[in-house]
Amino acid sequence: MDNTISQIKLSENYLQNVFLEKIAERIFSKSRALNVQLSCFLLRFDPLNQTRSNKELAIKINRQYEKQFPIDSFGGTLAEVIKKLKIEFENEMRIDRIELSGLNHGRGQPPKGQAPWEIIYKWLWKKKFSREGWQLSKKIAVFTKEQMQMVEIKSILEDTRELTLDPDEIVSTEQTLQIGKKYKFRINFQQEGYLLLLNESNRGNKYCLCPSIIYAPNTQLSLANPLEIPQANAYAKSLKFSEVGQEYFLAVITHQPFSLSWINSDRSPTDPITLALINIDEDRLKEIFVKLGQQSESQVFYKKFQVVERMS
Repeated sequence: MDNTISQIKLSENYLQNVFLEKIAERIFSKSRALNVQLSCFLLRFDPLNQTRSNKELAIKINRQYEKQFPIDSFGGTLAEVIKKLKIEFENEMRIDRIELSGLNHGRGQPPKGQAPWEIIYKWLWKKKFSREGWQLSKKIAVFTKEQMQMVEIKSILEDTRELTLDPDEIVSTEQTLQIGKKYKFRINFQQEGYLLLLNESNRGNKYCLCPSIIYAPNTQLSLANPLEIPQANAYAKSLKFSEVGQEYFLAVITHQPFSLSWINSDRSPTDPITLALINIDEDRLKEIFVKLGQQSESQVFYKKFQVVERMS
């Protein structure tokens, strides 16, 4: 029963798991041995277990510890975890206007959604994770070479919306793109799921390419076929870059689809507001990570491209 925190870590690019592990390293830093409080924290605050009862999780811990953990002690263990979280993050929660008195363990059954663990759960995923999710994603994202490719479009039928490639399409394996040339982004992770694709420009501006009515309305990934951006039913016909510098792409693969409030498929492609829909400001970035905080085990990948004036 004496493993370390690092020994129970899951996949290193599972976004939600890594977030919880970072929290665990702070509140259990003085006692790195695996204990029931740590197990309780990782299970109770995992989005995968949000709707599961304390008893269900207690049974799971009981099995984990070969029936040496009394099921009826889960409530007390969770109360100790909440106490640690409150001590560590009290100032941050006050700034977020969390009513700390609601974290006190009182008698009786609290109203639905108002149990101390539920208050902290909402704060962790809707406030803290939404603030830290972008930087954490960039930190843990796994570099991909073959799975995310820019394909140069050698010719295009200007009188149709459909993207057409020459047989001699050129795949950018050197991670270098040229200003003014037309590209399509080929995503092929050979797994099922749903894609969130964000782009950060050399200036630090952020864009959401998928989901997007401009580039990629369909987010579903397939085992058999790559997902290509722009898609045939999107407004845009190609990707073009107008400035020299680095373009960073972050791909997040989720188990479930999710919607974003600003995406409206009814907008006309000639509407100036439509083009602004791919721009990601701080509010939209927070919304994206609030949505991701409702899911579990989302994998994170990245690819960088250098945009140049001319190919050498």
